[in-house]
Amino acid sequence: MEVGNNHFDIDKYFNLGIKLYNNEEYYLAHDCFEIVWKNVENDKVFYQGLIQIAVANYHYKKKNYKSAIEQYKKGIDKLKQYVPYYLKIDVLTIVNNSSSILSLLNGNSKTNCLIKIKKINKITLCDNLH
Repeated sequence: MEVGNNHFDIDKYFNLGIKLYNNEEYYLAHDCFEIVWKNVENDKVFYQGLIQIAVANYHYKKKNYKSAIEQYKKGIDKLKQYVPYYLKIDVLTIVNNSSSILSLLNGNSKTNCLIKIKKINKITLCDNLH
């Protein structure tokens, strides 16, 4: 899903990505965040972090734990520089939740079939931030 240089509303894709993420459609959320990432000049590391967390969640839900671990590490590393809030998003909750899942996966790397799926938090917006 690529838009190219056409004029479009970045907020539309960003908000759709959040909606898809919160509906646990992580791969489609990844697509929306990637469109934004490719078409913005600033905040690229932030969007890349969101993309990687969305992909990590996708792999985690599909029980592809090795890929989930790799993507969680990359996404957490990028997003932790944006805590607690960035672009009205509660980044701290995303980082903490992803870190918790990563710890669970790392602690059970040899017993993947026994890993209990931990709840993935939704992306929350804080409208009262400037």
